[in-house]
Amino acid sequence: MSKKKKNKNYSKKPNNVKKQSAKKTAAKKQNTNTQSTNVPSAKKQEVRKPNVNAAPAKKQEGKKQAVKPVQEIKKPEEKTVKKETAGKTPKKPVVKPVPEKKKTSGAPEQMKNSLSFFKKKEGSAPAKKEYTRKFSWRDSWIPTLLKYIFAVGITCLAFVSTQKYEYVLISLLELGAIAFFTNMLVKKNRLIGQIVNDLLIILYNVQCGFLYYAGTYVTTVMVENTDSIEALSGKLGEYGFMIVLVVLFTLLPIHPFTIKHTSDTGLLSAFLCAELAFTMGISSVYSPLYNTVNLAEQVKENEDMRASLIIDDEDNITAEFYRRGIEDFTKKPEELPENPNVVLIFSEGLSQNVIDDKRNITPNIKKYQKQSLNFINYFNHTFATYRAISGQLYSGYQLGNYDPNNLVSLQGILKDCGYYTSFVNSEPNNMHFTTYLDNMGFDKLVTNPSGRSKQYLEDEETYDLLYDTILEQSKLDQPFFTAVYTFGTHVGMNPDTHPFDDGTSRCLNKFHNMDYYFGQFMDRLYSSEIGDNTIVVFTTDHASYSDAEYLSVFKSKMNPEMDKIPLFIYYKGVEYKEIDAEGRNSICMAPTVLDFLDLHKPNYFLGFTLFAKKEATNNNYDTVFFDGTVYYTSEDGKVAKMKDEPMALIREYLKRYFTAKLQTPMTPEDEG
Repeated sequence: MSKKKKNKNYSKKPNNVKKQSAKKTAAKKQNTNTQSTNVPSAKKQEVRKPNVNAAPAKKQEGKKQAVKPVQEIKKPEEKTVKKETAGKTPKKPVVKPVPEKKKTSGAPEQMKNSLSFFKKKEGSAPAKKEYTRKFSWRDSWIPTLLKYIFAVGITCLAFVSTQKYEYVLISLLELGAIAFFTNMLVKKNRLIGQIVNDLLIILYNVQCGFLYYAGTYVTTVMVENTDSIEALSGKLGEYGFMIVLVVLFTLLPIHPFTIKHTSDTGLLSAFLCAELAFTMGISSVYSPLYNTVNLAEQVKENEDMRASLIIDDEDNITAEFYRRGIEDFTKKPEELPENPNVVLIFSEGLSQNVIDDKRNITPNIKKYQKQSLNFINYFNHTFATYRAISGQLYSGYQLGNYDPNNLVSLQGILKDCGYYTSFVNSEPNNMHFTTYLDNMGFDKLVTNPSGRSKQYLEDEETYDLLYDTILEQSKLDQPFFTAVYTFGTHVGMNPDTHPFDDGTSRCLNKFHNMDYYFGQFMDRLYSSEIGDNTIVVFTTDHASYSDAEYLSVFKSKMNPEMDKIPLFIYYKGVEYKEIDAEGRNSICMAPTVLDFLDLHKPNYFLGFTLFAKKEATNNNYDTVFFDGTVYYTSEDGKVAKMKDEPMALIREYLKRYFTAKLQTPMTPEDEG
């Protein structure tokens, strides 16, 4: 019988029974010792061997049996030891250390499983491992705090651009609602809560980031222009760094939290009610997540409109927009030839307030503007470049950046009147822009012959190429119409050739640099014989892009996308005259130029000549701003969001126009 079984048998006996048994055994030993004095020593040794495991003798205590002296002397000692060990159960871990450690370690079961691959030595305490587990990155408050602190920080940065407390107030209320809503989810299911939190926070951070850089939340124009991201090369590093920060802080893990004496439901309700009250009292346009939903709706509306367009000529509606000629509200100056050369300059993103600035940032433009036929209270009709250049040349609107237009254009009419037409391409390596210009029907698309690898030309190079093109075309036996788009004032550009003042402002530098080369070009042109019979029409593609950099140096921007812009006509001998456009916009540029040239040809223009008073035109479009989804009005020279009723009417008109410009042009006579 094993020692384990002996221990079990002894442990089953009550303590009082054990004591009585010990006394009886001691008495028997005395009697046995007395009787065994005459026993020979040889017999004593024979009996010793089989008595090593003499436990059965204990069970048969009632029988009188002769016990050998040596055996009886050692047995009580053995029993005493066994009794002592049997009563002391805490010594069991010494026999089986591993199971006893599991019971006394106190570590959570989850922690034991995760640390089971470590070798545990006897007597080692898992206190250090438990301490590390409590302060792990995933279960710490630190990432949660960092995540929300970053979101608050980027919200405050947005205030720098907008200077509107409404954005900060409503955005922070929305952030609080996100925090408590996702906290409830995390307590129920950590994975789902983390995913929802990451999604909402990244939408929030992206919107606030755009608000900081652009002065507005994400728009459809920004989404559509992602294929021209290279145009932002001057600020790609800054934008890229911000994107990395947004991603890193957005994906930080969140830890569930509890605020004493409150509930997540109550706090969530409080934040939502406060946000609802402010958005209803002020406007929902200040909410980041509302604008995200609105953006999705606008994109869908845009796609639905595109899908509903009828391209089949069997339902041709172009005759609805046909006009028999440009209205005659002015006469071409007598000092100009019958068909003067025309140079049309689109300067990238130039609002009139840049020219009017008291710091005299653009002295050359200001000088020529004050010596020209100058149109004031004149606005851009769309945003951004692709919509703007095409819209002005065709006197219409664009649904998408690259939509073709089969109707009549300014260059088309001039070509029919005997002009050689060309466009100087300042982005020769931008295939999107090059293809876009190539589809406008110019006789020639002029590209920089140097074959440089840079995507765009500096303004110095562009104006040099423009002048060389004019010299070449002046040798032709026909008048020329040459248009150009200068890229140097695009967002992020920072030319160092002619900086403004101390050169610390990248935004001021680019405008001043452009102005310098414009002045240089004008001096060269009008000091030559070519200038005697050439007019220059100076304007812009659209208003200045109001990013944080722009708003840090110009405070008078009327709207992030819509503003007053320059338009003036200069020629030798012109007398300054100011013409009030009365809030009309750039769809009127083409008919105005043709009216000035006395070219009153049939067209499908939506705009009217600015030489006419607005009340004489009865035009529904010439104060409408449309960038693909957003509608504004510049009626009476004041920018405002268009009301629902007139907006619905304009939307239907534009829907028919977008259909017509994809069809073959027809006249009412053709229909008959």
